Amino acid sequence: MNIYVGNLPYSLDDQQLELLFSSFGTVTRAHVIIDREMDRSRGFGFVEMDDDEAAKQAIEARNGFEVDGRKLVVNEARPREERPRRNFGGGGGGGKPRRYASDRDSSPRNETPWDLGDEPRGHSGPSGRERFQKRWGR
Repeated sequence: MNIYVGNLPYSLDDQQLELLFSSFGTVTRAHVIIDREMDRSRGFGFVEMDDDEAAKQAIEARNGFEVDGRKLVVNEARPREERPRRNFGGGGGGGKPRRYASDRDSSPRNETPWDLGDEPRGHSGPSGRERFQKRWGR
């Protein structure tokens, strides 16, 4: 029988989970589910036991059992439901069209996104470089 064990302390590993249930009978497998991104327990796991009677006794005894200040939720595991596959490709759209290297003109571009030109712009006042240096102190 496959047993679901929830509300596990994050510090609990596979061997400790097996120890929690081994007093009721032979544990075929004990597995704490790990979050791939965080590389830590997700707070639940599964225990497999060959003897269904022993598994039922373990469920009765361990449901509500406190481990490191957390009350375990233990019940018979349900079969995993088939979920439709999520499509991560395509979609999006909207906004500006993509720019490709072939869309660019061959003239050299300024390295900075703002105008730092030294040439006056046809009006009185500081140039782009002077405005930048005054504002940012560089």
